[in-house]
Amino acid sequence: MRELDIKSSLAYTYEDVRKCLNYLATGRFKVKGLLSDIIPLDDLVEKGFKRLVVDRNLIKVVVAP
Repeated sequence: MRELDIKSSLAYTYEDVRKCLNYLATGRFKVKGLLSDIIPLDDLVEKGFKRLVVDRNLIKVVVAP
């Protein structure tokens, strides 16, 4: 019979986002190679999900509407 308090955060502050965008804009963060592909929403199943099953080298795929 003990009580537990579990606390977490699922959000970032405006200041966090502003700093990260500034780091990206000034080149402080090196992000080349982190984005594997940008695909249209219409190709989500074929070029997205099915590709993830067979290509273990994908890092991040962005789906653009």
